[in-house]
Amino acid sequence: MPKKTVFRRKVRKDKKQDTRIASLENFVYKTIENKQQNFHSSNIAIKDVPYYAAPDIRLTQGAGDGAGRPDAARIGNSITLMTQRYNFELRVPKSAPQGQTARLIVVESVDGAENLEFEDILEYWQTQAGTATGADRETYTSHYTTKSAINKRYKIHMDKTVHFNEGVRNVVMPRLKIKYGSKKNPGKVVDYVGGGVNDNPVNHKVTIMCVSDNLTTAEQPRLTYSLRSIYKDA
Repeated sequence: MPKKTVFRRKVRKDKKQDTRIASLENFVYKTIENKQQNFHSSNIAIKDVPYYAAPDIRLTQGAGDGAGRPDAARIGNSITLMTQRYNFELRVPKSAPQGQTARLIVVESVDGAENLEFEDILEYWQTQAGTATGADRETYTSHYTTKSAINKRYKIHMDKTVHFNEGVRNVVMPRLKIKYGSKKNPGKVVDYVGGGVNDNPVNHKVTIMCVSDNLTTAEQPRLTYSLRSIYKDA
């Protein structure tokens, strides 16, 4: 039995449509500004009571360049956040005579801009009555909770446990780059309250958490970090 001949229809490339799309892209890209915001904090004493920081992208409406924090550097009520780059330095003073442990966590709140604490993400934090100096040192081996007390969702971007050796001035310098969106759909839309009333985003928050097991002020680890947020504004 002879084989049946199958005819395939040749699809023509729509050159006019490609031209229109290219023209539209060029028009839109001309109105989009690439901006950034920088923030730095240094020499923070880390003890057994946790340290929290949420260096949000603080922007009000204005014609600024976005370099500082806060700054009047957004056109409308939203921006497209592309990446955030963190540089950390965690060290102990030269005079520290004993070894100690610290834990550094960077976590993003998935539900809006809710505040997150150790109790929300670590299973064995509450057992130590709010400090990290429990006999079993559970804070440094605890796994994550499946959900927080009020069902907040979160995403861990960094979790580093550091052991400082006795009599040695150790310095740990981790780096973190958070890239938002996906390859096909890059960036995250970050919203603000209209009219320049509030300069904090309403749907984005990344929290830095750090804690150590040292009670002596002069010997506590010191945390220094810098943050660069790169975003597009139109």
